[in-house]
Amino acid sequence: MQFVRNIQPHERALVLIFFLQAILIVYFVHESRFLYGDGSNFFTNILKNLDFSYGGRASTRQYGNLFTQLPLMVALKSGVTDFDLLKKIYGASLFFPYVLCISVWFWVIHKYRSYDFLIFPALLLFASASNSLFYIISESHIAAALFFALIPLILFHRPWGVGSILLAVTLALPLLRAYESMVFFGPVLTVLALHRATKSENKAAFWGWVLFGGWFLAAAYFALIEIIAPSNPRMIDTSDFAKDTITLLLRRMLPILLGETKVHFSAVLSFVALVALCFGFLRISGATRIKRIVVWAFGLICSATLLLFVFFPELLEIRYHYRARTLNVIIPFLVCISILALFYSSTIRDALDWRYAFIIVTILGTYQLGWHAIATRQWAGYLEVFVEEVSQREGYILFSDSRLNTKKIGRQAIENLNYGWTNPTMSILVSPDGKVQSIVGPKNENRWQPFDPLEPEELPDLARYGFSYDLYLKHVQKRNP
Repeated sequence: MQFVRNIQPHERALVLIFFLQAILIVYFVHESRFLYGDGSNFFTNILKNLDFSYGGRASTRQYGNLFTQLPLMVALKSGVTDFDLLKKIYGASLFFPYVLCISVWFWVIHKYRSYDFLIFPALLLFASASNSLFYIISESHIAAALFFALIPLILFHRPWGVGSILLAVTLALPLLRAYESMVFFGPVLTVLALHRATKSENKAAFWGWVLFGGWFLAAAYFALIEIIAPSNPRMIDTSDFAKDTITLLLRRMLPILLGETKVHFSAVLSFVALVALCFGFLRISGATRIKRIVVWAFGLICSATLLLFVFFPELLEIRYHYRARTLNVIIPFLVCISILALFYSSTIRDALDWRYAFIIVTILGTYQLGWHAIATRQWAGYLEVFVEEVSQREGYILFSDSRLNTKKIGRQAIENLNYGWTNPTMSILVSPDGKVQSIVGPKNENRWQPFDPLEPEELPDLARYGFSYDLYLKHVQKRNP
């Protein structure tokens, strides 16, 4: 409570947004939102093999996966077989890095007593992560969250005790092999660590910081090697980052100027917020009225966009969250540079209009929370349709013959929630009581899929969790004796 009393009203509003985000994450986990995209396949592989899953990219992202999959592995090795509980454990683990990051910022900022800097984790969360958060399975989230959690520890927190060291080591360990983004994040953390080394009080602290800096430099080196010479070229295209960034900008953001609706609305609004911050952050005489207009206009645009999604949920840009992962590299890196400029220059810091900035970011945060609440409700409805489809029909169902092959049903969006090749895996995971009686085929049967649903021996063995294929196989054998 003392923390709340010590901050300004506009800062309290942002604190409330953080609190609401934590509540929403509980909702995400409850609705098994991590199953979207590759999440269903990762989860199935872990359950089937009782081992960590790396998605074919162990060399550069191995530790990132270890970090989020460890709680699930502990539960499995402890003999837990309750499927619903295992889903919640894995889902919570995937969102945990952001909860940890924000918690570190609150803890450090409370001791540092410069609450203006809370705007930066808000930018990480609402201008960057939220635009790809529906695709939470990406290791880019882990790298960005842990990198950003280390920033306040290294910059603001003094002195370091045993607890601080253990926390920093926990955050740093996965970054050695977390994601290729460490080619950007690693050098920043290295410079900060070595700078702290020059301010050390004793030799032990000096060499500790040097070791820390070397760890991050090694992480940058491994990331660079993976970009230059991928360990699995088939799975990792070195041009993916640039290609996805350009595609996001030219095909999913700029077309909004031409009135297109198949765009990433949230990413567009995030960039509008960043532009508004850049041009309105300074204390300029006579600019108060202009700033007020900007605030009201931005708020109205965000509100109107949310209403658009309520009535036209098929416009939710869920499928574009995959490409928006590149923002988890670009925006955290740029925001970190801003933090450093403000931290080391009190002149710049005192010249900024923090109240205006907090209002803009709070509006953006409110919008992102609204978007994710609407999208999660749509995901829950989509799963209900999926459950009805696999429980009311029998045998193998062609995607073209299923209810999933439609734009929407009433106010329930369908098409933009499909992920194509994961349909067979999802069919198994959502089968009531684990009794699989039908499987919906992939959208494109000629593309790669983790298993052939028409080959009984290829079906993932999940018997220990109560899953059975007896009903499904009986119908398949009738069709293909």
